[in-house]
Amino acid sequence: MPTFEVTQPRFFLEPFGETDSWILRSETVKLSKAGRYYLAGFSPEGHTDKLWLSIGTRESFTAINLLQFPIWSKKIQKFHEVPKKPQGDG
Repeated sequence: MPTFEVTQPRFFLEPFGETDSWILRSETVKLSKAGRYYLAGFSPEGHTDKLWLSIGTRESFTAINLLQFPIWSKKIQKFHEVPKKPQGDG
């Protein structure tokens, strides 16, 4: 699913991690049967940068997931290189 033709990526604010991203491609793929599938991202041109993929149609969290959210949020912000907020700024 190439994205080289994308000239206007769609902006996306991820509210849980408070990060900004750009959507290059959005696809719905019907799988032929149940099983294990793998999705890989790469740049045929050899570009190096960060890429994240979202798979599925909805988010579903358990109570334990919600308790782990502060840890996830820090990891998400570190991945996205969000500057740390000064202490006392919420």
